[in-house]
Amino acid sequence: MREEVNIPKGIADGMTIKLNHKGNFDGDLYLKIHVKKSNVFTREGHNVTSELKISVLDAILGGECEIKTIEGTTKSVRIPAGTQPG
Repeated sequence: MREEVNIPKGIADGMTIKLNHKGNFDGDLYLKIHVKKSNVFTREGHNVTSELKISVLDAILGGECEIKTIEGTTKSVRIPAGTQPG
């Protein structure tokens, strides 16, 4: 038997989803969620972050860099002149 399950956005690793009357003998089925780690993005609470390394010249003079988003699109980000480390 195949069942389609809607996983809510922002679900945390280790959380459980209960499917009413989908288990054996019309009992409930519990799914424990394991979120796969990413090489690009880090999760901090409800926020998803990534790190962008820029050159010293871009930090001093300013510029633009392309970044990937969680949706897979590429966005242009403006780096203000005088940007400090961190």
